[in-house]
Amino acid sequence: MNFYQHYNRLYASKDYRAEAAVVLDLLTNGDGTDCQRLLEVGCGTGNHSRAFAAHNISVTAVDTDEEMIASAQAAGPHDGVTFVAGPVEQLPPDRFDGAAAMFNVVNYVTDHTSLISMFQAVASHLHPGSSFVFDCWNGVAALIDPPRNEVRDFLSDGWSYHVTMTAITDPMHQLVEVSNEFDAEGPDGEAHHFSNRLIHRLWTPAELTDVAREAGFSSVHFMRWMVPGEQASAEDWKIMAVARRGAA
Repeated sequence: MNFYQHYNRLYASKDYRAEAAVVLDLLTNGDGTDCQRLLEVGCGTGNHSRAFAAHNISVTAVDTDEEMIASAQAAGPHDGVTFVAGPVEQLPPDRFDGAAAMFNVVNYVTDHTSLISMFQAVASHLHPGSSFVFDCWNGVAALIDPPRNEVRDFLSDGWSYHVTMTAITDPMHQLVEVSNEFDAEGPDGEAHHFSNRLIHRLWTPAELTDVAREAGFSSVHFMRWMVPGEQASAEDWKIMAVARRGAA
């Protein structure tokens, strides 16, 4: 059993349904505007994808990690969701009513050229006037108060987990290297150890705004994470944004 098979247990406490409801409300401007087809970028194991589809919309969910897509397809029923392995740039021409990238997807894109490419691809798949909702670490807040090392112990679906996270911040390049060591023990005593290493780019709202505008979005609005009525501040570590595609 590897990391991908444990992934959903590791994040079982995350309320995907509530997050999906907030995202869809932002995509429809809170006024019931039609959103029948959604593009999700960086879908992982498909938890947000299924939560979106539960609102009776069609979801095309893409991820560059083939093992994540395989886990998403094997996780159970996914009516209304089409999972696609590969970058969003390689999707065939199509238009969607909205797009989303959740769970800090943009932070995994660590260079400007690649981020522009991703945003341009998303914009090209949206109807004029439609929106792209994404969440991320706030680079301003994270550079002021960098992520700290931590140790967590918790239970999930009968499994016991001990997780050690080590974070090394490079403020000059706005990067954080996060290393995780996982020890898992199942209800029958089965034990697993696995690890991963992730690099996050600490994009600032100003940088993300410039990228979005260069990619064809006419406006970008930042807010506190899952609190749409409150504007994001420099102290908010986790934020989300709505980027609206221009009319052209």
